[in-house]
Amino acid sequence: MEPQLVRLSKTVTIFVTFFGLIKTLSAACLPNSTQFESSCYSFLNITTWANGQKWCQEIGTMHMVIESAEENAFIIQEMRLRDMAHAWIGCSDEQTEGAWVCHFADGVTRAMSYADWRSDQPNNWKNQDCASVRSDNGKWMDDFCHHHERFYVVCETNSTKVEIPPAVVSSSAGTVTCYIMGADGRLRP
Repeated sequence: MEPQLVRLSKTVTIFVTFFGLIKTLSAACLPNSTQFESSCYSFLNITTWANGQKWCQEIGTMHMVIESAEENAFIIQEMRLRDMAHAWIGCSDEQTEGAWVCHFADGVTRAMSYADWRSDQPNNWKNQDCASVRSDNGKWMDDFCHHHERFYVVCETNSTKVEIPPAVVSSSAGTVTCYIMGADGRLRP
């Protein structure tokens, strides 16, 4: 029986043929990451916005970019569990004041598609250019990009981009090969 793969919603689905049965497994996040929908999040230490961007890129991710009310609620819940008062969002208006863009791991920037600003924000007080989120009220603020004393870094990657090495298992019933469907829709052993 040949394995059949189907992509359901935003997540990667893996089918394994074993003893003539098909088993479905969900793609996993890297160790010490937390999954929400199709993204994996790594919650890191306190630093500046730029250092956070660098840290995320070094591990093949990006600053988190919150794109829905549901994702915002998830991030707030996770921040509270970790006693994080503030965290950077991967969006800024450094290039043009008031034109908020979000920065993605592949170097692409896009206009901010979702926002949950506090009622008096963004206010560009003394040239604040980097977005942050507070866990006490879940609202966003613009802040000084160089602040580091209270801002945590949350890195995000799409779970479909998590590299999972091929697994081949031998048993008395035969060989089992696992496949994963990449973000481009191609199958990889």
